[in-house]
Amino acid sequence: MPSVRDIDPWTVELSWGGVMLSSQSVFVKMDGYLVGHVFGDRCRIGGLVYGSRHRFEVGVAGMDGFRWNKSVARVDARVGKELPRWMYLSDLPWTEATSGHLTVKRDRSVGGGALSCQDRHYARGLGTCAASRIIYPFRGLFRRLRGAVGMEDINGASVSLSAQESGSAVFRIKGDGRVLWGPVQMLHGRRARPFDVDVRGIRSLELCVDLPQHRTFAPHAAWLDAQAERVDLAKKRK
Repeated sequence: MPSVRDIDPWTVELSWGGVMLSSQSVFVKMDGYLVGHVFGDRCRIGGLVYGSRHRFEVGVAGMDGFRWNKSVARVDARVGKELPRWMYLSDLPWTEATSGHLTVKRDRSVGGGALSCQDRHYARGLGTCAASRIIYPFRGLFRRLRGAVGMEDINGASVSLSAQESGSAVFRIKGDGRVLWGPVQMLHGRRARPFDVDVRGIRSLELCVDLPQHRTFAPHAAWLDAQAERVDLAKKRK
C-alpha cells in the first residue's frame, strides 16, 4: 500500500516503495482523476486545501502511459494531519524572497555559513540582507509567529567599521499589509531580539528588513528560529 507524508499545509508526498518497480511508469490519481505519470517511487502533489480528505491511487501504466494495470494500490489521507504543531518558516514555501545582496537562504546565513548572532549559533532560520522582503502565503492557517531577529556575526563588512556603520538594519513583521511587530533596529554585535506575534486570520505574512536612513551598505541579517503555530486541524470543518 502506498503511504502519504505531509510536507506543508498544502503539499503531500505520495510514495509506494516496493509496490511498483522504480523502472516502471506509474500513474497517480487523486479522487479518481489522473494527476500524472512518474518514473520512480514517489511524487509530490501541491495546491491542496489544508484539512481536505483525498483518495490517492497508484498503478503500473501501459507502454503508452494510459492503459491501466488491473493491480491498483489505494490510500486515503487528510492533508496536514501529521504536521507538527509548530513549523519552521524555513520548511514552508514562500511566494517571494528578495534580498539587497545575494539570495535568501534557508537555515544558513546569506553568505552561506552557519547562522550566528553574538557568538550563538542557530540551526534554523532565514539568512538575508537589507533591503529584504520574504512573503509567505499563511492563508489564515496559523495562530502565532515566534523567533528572534539579529545581525549576523559575519556580516560582510570590514572589521574596521563600527557596528552603526556596518551592521545596522530595521526589522518589521507585516500581516496583510499592516505592521504587526516593529520597527526594531538591530546592531551588529548585539544579542538577538525575540518576537512573539499573533497572526490569527493573517493570509499574507511579510518579513521586512530595511536599511536605516542614510545607510547604503546592506549587512547580513537573520530571522532566527522563526516558527509558526498552525491552527488545530480538529477545529477545521471535516
